Amino acid sequence: MTSDRERRNERLTLGAPVDRNPDASAAVAGVVLAGVSAWGGGAFERTLRGPLLPVAQEPLLSYPLRWLRAGGVRGAAVCAGAATGAVRERFGGGSSLRMTLSYYEDAAPRGPAGCARDAALATTAERFVVVEGAFIPTLDLRALLAAHRESGAAATTVVEIDRRRNAMRQSWPAMPGGVYVFERHVLERVPATGFQDIKQGLLERLYAHGEHVAVHEVAGLSPRVLDLHSYAGVSSWLIASAVDRRAAALDEVIGSAIETLWLETSTHETTRFDGSRVDAPARESGPRRQATPDDGGTYVPFAEWSEDGDTLVHPTAFVHPTARLIGPVLVGPNAFVDERAVVVGPTSIGPGAIIDAGAVVSRSELWADAHVGTGANVDGSLLADGAAVGARRHVSGAVLTASPRVTPVPNGTRVPSARASSHVPSSVVVPVVPSLSVEASVRRAALSTPPHLPLQ
Repeated sequence: MTSDRERRNERLTLGAPVDRNPDASAAVAGVVLAGVSAWGGGAFERTLRGPLLPVAQEPLLSYPLRWLRAGGVRGAAVCAGAATGAVRERFGGGSSLRMTLSYYEDAAPRGPAGCARDAALATTAERFVVVEGAFIPTLDLRALLAAHRESGAAATTVVEIDRRRNAMRQSWPAMPGGVYVFERHVLERVPATGFQDIKQGLLERLYAHGEHVAVHEVAGLSPRVLDLHSYAGVSSWLIASAVDRRAAALDEVIGSAIETLWLETSTHETTRFDGSRVDAPARESGPRRQATPDDGGTYVPFAEWSEDGDTLVHPTAFVHPTARLIGPVLVGPNAFVDERAVVVGPTSIGPGAIIDAGAVVSRSELWADAHVGTGANVDGSLLADGAAVGARRHVSGAVLTASPRVTPVPNGTRVPSARASSHVPSSVVVPVVPSLSVEASVRRAALSTPPHLPLQ
């Protein structure tokens, strides 16, 4: 009889090679380590952490998954530990990401290498991109896979070097990039029991046995979310860059569609958009293949949202004509911003969140169903799911969570009819780090990492 755990750890079959990679003969799968991140020990990290942590209107886990898909990886296994059930409910089989997802929940703590091994061996892939779930990867995955193939290495580890600081130095410390590429035989050698690490375990054994471990250097530091400080910086950065990220993705989709259509209708040698020469394929008789940009691999963030300067508003949200949104601001599904309210970015207003009349919200993150009362002032704070700030209260530099007590909304409070019955008061959990610039916050987030891996 199949156990619940065996049903959860279903086999993932990946038979197709990486997209746009004619030289790749082996199937590539992703493994996202979403349940083994070294989170901090503060109140925020103990109560609000996890792979479904909302970051700029998206679960944290969605960023490495979308990065894998954008790089051509069509399937991934997610190791989410105790959060596996909630993660499965949120992402399902991966259709919303246009990829195939499977899930692995270890019976006992296995560590990064142990989880990667167990999840990988439940697939038919021969090569694996392993990424830590707390990272927001920014490197070029296609370039990484190409470098790994050309090196012939058994494993490739990504290291990040930030040369922007101390430019006169002769050398810079290499920080672990949280991304690895492993051949299948490498993970097959990981012990089947016990806690197994990657940096202080698997890689050391590979070096000791003379296996070729390549180092892939990338410039700059990838953001990662490990504690309250890094969360604040990464969230601000993603909110501030939302409009630009959407525009870049739309440009890629349009450019890919135009180029694909041109290749299918041209019959002579000419110059591509990048300046290279290419022989267009000869037309074949019969129906022509439909031009599809990037085979579904390009994700356009906030595709259906309306744009006004640096502000993006979901089509189901309501913003009163007299409200002022001073971007960058994200207004999520079914959110409500009442008359004379002022929202100053970078701020994210999550699904179903309410900002009442005359309230001021600045540099803050409101999660689902958060509520800011009439005339209240919220600055540099995080309101978790269902948290609320009462009318005319002032909150600065705080994290609020929902209280279990429910009280009626005072008469005269203007909220959508579906939300008019009650609201949830809140309590302060922990003070927020003093205000940092976006650049400083992201750099601090990127540096929140275990000791760096020395270059070999």
